Amino acid sequence: MDSIHLQQTLPQVFADRNSITSDVWHRNLVFHKGKSYLIEAASGTGKSSLCSYIYGYRNDYQGIINFDETNIKAYPVKQWVEIRKHSLSMLFQDLRIFTELTAIENIRLKNNLTGYKTRKEVLSLFEALGLSDKLNVKANFLSDNNSEWRSSDRFVNLSTSFSWTSPSVIWTTTMHVLWENW
Repeated sequence: MDSIHLQQTLPQVFADRNSITSDVWHRNLVFHKGKSYLIEAASGTGKSSLCSYIYGYRNDYQGIINFDETNIKAYPVKQWVEIRKHSLSMLFQDLRIFTELTAIENIRLKNNLTGYKTRKEVLSLFEALGLSDKLNVKANFLSDNNSEWRSSDRFVNLSTSFSWTSPSVIWTTTMHVLWENW
């Protein structure tokens, strides 16, 4: 996949509005692999919805979203599984980790599928973030209010969901979408 193309896309929930002022909705917009994009907008304007559409979780929108030249509404579940496994990942606003697993076990889940980083590289990333002492702590014992865990939640989710890549498309509210292996 080299591009994500929005063509006059609009969340269905906004369809009854007389006027939409947006740099994303009701536009012809293309995100190219390897480039970075920032979309910043007020709460309730559809950032999370857009991510859900691009990730294939929801399809309650008007217009067209293409990956390259293919309308994503045409993808069967099996193809979405492959896309999410190899091409596209998303960091959710809430922590989507397994609380009964340790921090390192959560990270190993995705990394075992992709083999993207060696164990040594993973451990060095923990060390670089000052979280070496959290490796074997179960996620449910890492407080959401703890500033260390706030930075490690991104670390855990980036490493788990994104196979250790840099974001290509960034949405505020800590929602990230990116292409892997770019």
